[in-house]
Amino acid sequence: MDYSQVLNDIIAKERENVKKIGADFPYNDVDGKFAIVEPSAWTNGFYPGLLWICYLAEKNELLKNTAIEIEEKLDENIVNFTLPSHDVGFVWLLSSGIQYKINKNTESKRRLLQTANYLAGRFNIKGRYIRAWDSEDGNDIVPGLAIIDCMMNIPLLFWASEQTGDPRFSHIAKAHADTALKIFIDDDGAVRHICRLNQDTGEFIKAIGGQGYSENSAWSRGAAWAIYGFSMAYEYTKDNSYLDAACKVAKFFVSQLADDYVPAWDFRADSNHIKDASAGAIAASGMLEIYKLTHDEWYKKEAEKLIEGIVENCACFDNSRQAIVTKCTAYLPGNENIEVGLIYGDYYFAESVYKLANGNYDLLW
Repeated sequence: MDYSQVLNDIIAKERENVKKIGADFPYNDVDGKFAIVEPSAWTNGFYPGLLWICYLAEKNELLKNTAIEIEEKLDENIVNFTLPSHDVGFVWLLSSGIQYKINKNTESKRRLLQTANYLAGRFNIKGRYIRAWDSEDGNDIVPGLAIIDCMMNIPLLFWASEQTGDPRFSHIAKAHADTALKIFIDDDGAVRHICRLNQDTGEFIKAIGGQGYSENSAWSRGAAWAIYGFSMAYEYTKDNSYLDAACKVAKFFVSQLADDYVPAWDFRADSNHIKDASAGAIAASGMLEIYKLTHDEWYKKEAEKLIEGIVENCACFDNSRQAIVTKCTAYLPGNENIEVGLIYGDYYFAESVYKLANGNYDLLW
């Protein structure tokens, strides 16, 4: 596949999208147009991140300036404390993190360090985990929840230790990763979404299905978060247990794929004909991270198959809809956004294509 051409197709589409979306917060494309969500949504780093990827490939000032404007609009979350949670890495690494790497913008660095402090503040010292939500579905405060997604947020802590020389951030990140190793991954490499721990003792209580099929599910996006998250944890720490976990989950993930290489939303669900292409995009980028670390060609080839599966079965490069990647499923048990376009599917697809087109697998922040 000509990944340079695919990247050009992505850029051409985003040049048109940015004129319509502007400096806003797109999330789900159901009927051809992205719905705009509130500034406090956990997904609000993916659109500026996507614009930065396009800018890196083609120095379009509108794309750059829009990404910067979105980053500045996200400040209200820091000032008003409306988002600081386990998801701050998703939001600020892909907005402020990428801008800081490109421009060395001091305000971007300030945002990153401030949100790293917020994330560190969620660490439960007894349980050695970073607490997920303060509440569940808008209900009362829910204690003791940890989620596999947070493996994608702890790189913000590793980054903060590198920048400041303060090891407390990386100590917290490593403690959380160690706990995640114990409670989220099954012996065969399947991954669950949510685990509950006793917040006073750290004792594991139970697994919860969450966005997966059940407490014993094999949620494909959770596996993708684990592949990518544990491989990044290894890059920062060189702890082989993390790389072993990423490789184990990657092998399981690939073993569960159908011929089209578009993942089912949950590999153990009866409804596994329902797809989640975003899981494929995330897993592909994570496998390219493993390839960078191990030089094992198998991971690169499987990542390429995942991207080719999206291009052949799920991609939309014309302007009939704003999303690039279709057939993404956010939360099937809650009947929310089933086989639609989702902004994080577009981001990780573009990230993977950018890596393959350039032969450079370094992290973007």
